[in-house]
This record gives sequence, C-alpha cells and structure tokens, in this order.
Amino acid sequence: VFQTGEGARHPASGRSISAGDGIGFTCRLADADGAPVYDISGEGVIFGTRDFEGWRAKAKAKIQALPAPANFTFAAPEDVFVKTEQEVFVSPLKQDDRGVLAEALITAESGFRPVHPYHGGSGDHVNSGHLCDAVQQAARLISGPRYASAGEARFSRYVELGWPFQIRLMSNASDSARHLFEVEQAGETCATIEFSYDD
Repeated sequence: VFQTGEGARHPASGRSISAGDGIGFTCRLADADGAPVYDISGEGVIFGTRDFEGWRAKAKAKIQALPAPANFTFAAPEDVFVKTEQEVFVSPLKQDDRGVLAEALITAESGFRPVHPYHGGSGDHVNSGHLCDAVQQAARLISGPRYASAGEARFSRYVELGWPFQIRLMSNASDSARHLFEVEQAGETCATIEFSYDD
C-alpha cells in the first residue's frame, strides 16, 4: 500500500518502522521541511507448515515447460513515458474477449542492473518492483503520463522470468480516479494492483 502526501515534493529523509514479527513494515518519506511525501507499507506471510520449496519448484517447472517467447514486441519508450528501451517491460495494448490487456516480458538478462538502469534483485523471479513498474506502464498506455497518488498491490504467486505475463485491466478504462489490474501468467492470477489518481 502506498500514498503520497498532499502537494508533495521530493523526499529528503525517511524513516522505516519494522513490525515485531519481521514480515511487516512502514516507510515514511518527508521533504526537506519535514512534510510527508510518500508512505509505503507492506506485510507478508510465513509458510510455517507448507512445503514451500516443493510448491515453488512445481509451479516454476510448469511455466518453464511452456514454449519460449519468440519475437516479443515492446511498446515504444515514449508511449510508456520512460527514457530508454531498456526500461520498457510491456507490449502495446491488446484486446481479447475479456477486454484490454498488455503483455509483459522480463528476462534475467534484461530486468536487472547493469542492463536495466535501476531494477535489481535476486534474478530468480520477477520482483514486486518490476510488477508495479510494468503495471504502471500499462496504465500509461491507457491514459497517458499520470502518476498514482495511492495504490495497493496483492501478490499471490511468483511471476517467472523469461516467459510473458499478462496485465489485464479489470476496471473501466475511462475511470479517471482508479485503475485495477490483474497480473496473470500461464492462466494463473499472480497479483492484483490498483492505482488511484487525484487529477
């Protein structure tokens, strides 16, 4: 969950508050005058009784058994309002019988520094930061260079590197106040991400 402060400027300081169990957090960023700029919070789940490694291996193998993507077409950087081709994760918008969507592709080679200008990570899977970035690019294809003032993301499955995933618009494209997206890979829902706008 994140929310920007009213009339926010660039952050100059921040404070992280960790939950007692170690799987929740809140970060509060402020400008040079101490006014709030950005709050972000999150919470996770500990799988104490689940064979997580076995489940993860099975889910990963299912996706890696799919045909590798060929000739993926990325949107132009100017269409998603980024500076370089390396920053683009999504295709141009598409339409199917369920509505509007963009395909996305992030690989181990293209999704991390030094090839990507700012994303990092373990290189084992698509990060939550990648997903939020890709969804924001899809939102910009729909309604231009808007910046969300608040949002919420819920992650339910890993998204694997090297195989396309879909970012499907679940709300009305003409809704100026919010966009709700579902992230799918291999027919499974992996995340839901919602952005809210003040303008």
